[in-house]
Amino acid sequence: MPIEVVAHITDRRTERWIGRGPAVEAVLASAAIPAIFPPIVIDGDLLVDGGVMNNVPISRAIAAGATRIYVLLCDRWVSIRQCPSGHRAVLTSFYAAIHARFTRDLASLPAGVEVVVFSGGADPGGDYRDFSASAELVEQAGPR
Repeated sequence: MPIEVVAHITDRRTERWIGRGPAVEAVLASAAIPAIFPPIVIDGDLLVDGGVMNNVPISRAIAAGATRIYVLLCDRWVSIRQCPSGHRAVLTSFYAAIHARFTRDLASLPAGVEVVVFSGGADPGGDYRDFSASAELVEQAGPR
Protein backbone atom coordinates (compact mmCIF):
# COMPACT_ATOMS: atom_id res chain seq x y z
CA MET A 1 0.00 0.00 0.00
CA PRO A 2 1.51 3.37 -0.92
CA ILE A 3 2.38 5.65 1.97
CA GLU A 4 4.20 8.95 2.17
CA VAL A 5 5.28 10.62 5.39
CA VAL A 6 7.10 13.83 6.19
CA ALA A 7 10.06 14.22 8.50
CA HIS A 8 12.21 17.21 9.40
CA ILE A 9 15.91 17.13 8.47
CA THR A 10 17.44 18.78 11.53
CA ASP A 11 20.70 20.09 10.12
CA ARG A 12 19.15 21.44 6.90
CA ARG A 13 15.96 22.75 8.56
CA THR A 14 13.79 21.42 5.77
CA GLU A 15 11.15 18.79 5.08
CA ARG A 16 11.98 15.35 3.76
CA TRP A 17 9.20 13.37 2.13
CA ILE A 18 9.61 9.62 2.36
CA GLY A 19 7.59 7.43 0.03
CA ARG A 20 10.00 4.56 -0.63
CA GLY A 21 12.04 2.23 1.49
CA PRO A 22 11.34 0.56 4.82
CA ALA A 23 8.02 1.85 6.16
CA VAL A 24 8.90 1.28 9.83
CA GLU A 25 11.88 3.64 9.74
CA ALA A 26 9.91 6.26 7.80
CA VAL A 27 7.03 6.20 10.29
CA LEU A 28 9.43 6.30 13.25
CA ALA A 29 11.18 9.33 11.73
CA SER A 30 7.87 11.06 11.04
CA ALA A 31 6.76 10.49 14.65
CA ALA A 32 10.07 11.25 16.41
CA ILE A 33 8.74 14.10 18.55
CA PRO A 34 11.73 16.16 19.70
CA ALA A 35 12.65 15.64 23.38
CA ILE A 36 10.26 12.68 23.63
CA PHE A 37 11.45 10.17 20.99
CA PRO A 38 14.95 9.83 19.54
CA PRO A 39 15.71 11.10 16.04
CA ILE A 40 16.06 8.52 13.27
CA VAL A 41 18.89 8.44 10.72
CA ILE A 42 17.93 7.58 7.13
CA ASP A 43 20.48 7.91 4.33
CA GLY A 44 22.67 10.05 6.58
CA ASP A 45 19.89 12.53 7.42
CA LEU A 46 19.03 13.05 11.11
CA LEU A 47 15.22 13.12 11.09
CA VAL A 48 12.56 14.12 13.62
CA ASP A 49 8.77 14.57 13.51
CA GLY A 50 7.70 16.21 10.26
CA GLY A 51 5.17 18.26 12.21
CA VAL A 52 8.02 20.53 13.26
CA MET A 53 7.96 21.95 9.72
CA ASN A 54 4.60 20.89 8.32
CA ASN A 55 2.15 19.58 10.91
CA VAL A 56 -0.79 19.16 8.54
CA PRO A 57 0.59 18.89 5.00
CA ILE A 58 -2.62 19.59 3.10
CA SER A 59 -0.67 21.41 0.37
CA ARG A 60 1.09 18.12 -0.43
CA ALA A 61 -2.27 16.33 -0.68
CA ILE A 62 -3.63 19.06 -2.96
CA ALA A 63 -0.54 18.85 -5.17
CA ALA A 64 -1.19 15.09 -5.47
CA GLY A 65 -4.73 15.81 -6.72
CA ALA A 66 -6.82 15.38 -3.57
CA THR A 67 -10.14 17.23 -3.56
CA ARG A 68 -11.39 16.02 -0.18
CA ILE A 69 -8.91 15.85 2.69
CA TYR A 70 -9.61 14.45 6.15
CA VAL A 71 -7.43 15.79 8.96
CA LEU A 72 -7.28 14.11 12.36
CA LEU A 73 -5.59 16.38 14.88
CA CYS A 74 -4.27 14.83 18.05
CA ASP A 75 -4.91 18.00 20.04
CA ARG A 76 -7.39 20.85 20.05
CA TRP A 77 -7.17 23.37 17.24
CA VAL A 78 -8.45 26.49 18.96
CA SER A 79 -7.13 29.84 20.02
CA ILE A 80 -5.63 30.05 23.49
CA ARG A 81 -7.54 32.48 25.69
CA GLN A 82 -5.41 32.31 28.81
CA CYS A 83 -1.63 32.37 28.81
CA PRO A 84 -0.34 29.26 30.59
CA SER A 85 2.93 29.24 32.45
CA GLY A 86 5.88 26.88 32.75
CA HIS A 87 6.09 23.83 30.51
CA ARG A 88 2.54 24.34 29.24
CA ALA A 89 3.55 27.78 27.92
CA VAL A 90 6.37 26.22 25.93
CA LEU A 91 4.10 23.52 24.49
CA THR A 92 1.35 26.04 23.76
CA SER A 93 3.81 28.22 21.84
CA PHE A 94 5.06 25.21 19.91
CA TYR A 95 1.52 24.14 18.96
CA ALA A 96 0.61 27.69 17.94
CA ALA A 97 3.65 27.82 15.66
CA ILE A 98 2.98 24.51 13.96
CA HIS A 99 -0.71 25.27 13.48
CA ALA A 100 0.07 28.66 11.92
CA ARG A 101 1.01 27.03 8.61
CA PHE A 102 -2.12 24.86 8.67
CA THR A 103 -4.25 27.97 9.28
CA ARG A 104 -2.61 29.76 6.32
CA ASP A 105 -3.07 26.70 4.09
CA LEU A 106 -6.77 26.50 4.99
CA ALA A 107 -7.22 30.18 4.15
CA SER A 108 -5.83 29.67 0.66
CA LEU A 109 -7.56 26.46 -0.47
CA PRO A 110 -8.12 26.22 -4.21
CA ALA A 111 -11.69 26.07 -5.47
CA GLY A 112 -13.14 22.58 -5.30
CA VAL A 113 -11.01 21.36 -2.38
CA GLU A 114 -12.75 20.41 0.86
CA VAL A 115 -10.92 19.90 4.16
CA VAL A 116 -12.71 18.10 7.01
CA VAL A 117 -10.99 18.60 10.39
CA PHE A 118 -11.50 16.27 13.34
CA SER A 119 -9.95 17.40 16.60
CA GLY A 120 -10.12 16.69 20.31
CA GLY A 121 -12.61 18.85 22.14
CA ALA A 122 -11.29 18.81 25.69
CA ASP A 123 -8.28 20.37 27.32
CA PRO A 124 -5.36 18.00 27.34
CA GLY A 125 -4.44 17.03 30.82
CA GLY A 126 -2.86 14.41 32.95
CA ASP A 127 -0.26 11.93 31.94
CA TYR A 128 -0.06 11.37 28.18
CA ARG A 129 0.50 7.68 28.90
CA ASP A 130 -2.80 7.35 30.78
CA PHE A 131 -5.34 5.50 28.66
CA SER A 132 -7.89 4.95 31.43
CA ALA A 133 -10.54 7.06 29.65
CA SER A 134 -10.06 5.40 26.24
CA ALA A 135 -13.29 3.38 26.34
CA GLU A 136 -15.31 6.47 27.29
CA LEU A 137 -13.73 8.53 24.50
CA VAL A 138 -14.43 5.82 21.92
CA GLU A 139 -18.04 5.70 23.11
CA GLN A 140 -18.34 9.50 22.76
CA ALA A 141 -17.11 9.23 19.19
CA GLY A 142 -20.36 7.52 18.25
CA PRO A 143 -21.26 4.59 16.03
CA ARG A 144 -18.58 2.99 13.92
